[in-house]
Amino acid sequence: MSDDTQLVLEQFLAFRAVRFASKLSTSVAEIYAGPHGLSRAQWRVLATLAEEDGLTAKVIARRTSMDKVSISRAVKLLKARSLIHREPTETDGRTYRLLLTGQGRALYAEIVPDAVAWQRTLLAGISDEEYQRFLHLMATLEDRLTD
Repeated sequence: MSDDTQLVLEQFLAFRAVRFASKLSTSVAEIYAGPHGLSRAQWRVLATLAEEDGLTAKVIARRTSMDKVSISRAVKLLKARSLIHREPTETDGRTYRLLLTGQGRALYAEIVPDAVAWQRTLLAGISDEEYQRFLHLMATLEDRLTD
């Protein structure tokens, strides 16, 4: 970063990150959207629960940086497709834990190989060390933005 008096969009982190994230999301959506009929929000909820089942919508919202309305809609649609179910938490009957059903686990397992192949193709030519460094830099910047 040489000149702090000019804003060059191609070198402005926020601009590049949003554009990059948009391209990533659009590209990976081809794996879960068309063939499996999942929205971006539904996929994020499904994948988050596959990683750790039994989370509340509030926890999923925090982990995915999605708003509560998007989570609520996704949960409603996933429930309607019998991909998840909910059960009241032990401490608060108004709060529900979300759990994958057998169908939800099966759908996730069906999508994962394609998602892994998509990532492998995207990262072709990038070394493991470069990728780990990239993840580390993203985490460092993310930590600086966390409240």
